[in-house]
Amino acid sequence: KDFAVTVTIIPEKKYPFNVLGTSAVNGDNISVKLEKNNNQKFTEYILTVKNTAKVKGKYFDSVIIKTDNKIHPDIRIPVLGNIL
Repeated sequence: KDFAVTVTIIPEKKYPFNVLGTSAVNGDNISVKLEKNNNQKFTEYILTVKNTAKVKGKYFDSVIIKTDNKIHPDIRIPVLGNIL
């Protein structure tokens, strides 16, 4: 079955950043989509991670978000899946 999770990323005003791109470390069992939403008050990013695995079992991957922030140029989000 297709299953997806969506998260909203909103940079804090005192620690601003722009997202330059996203990717999965492995990418065998997930797909990643990022959309930028320019709200009137702030910028937000909508990250959708979709399961693409077809075989039963557990898998682990990570999503890497590339930013223009010099202190944290990469944000890593762990992804764990379990197909029953």
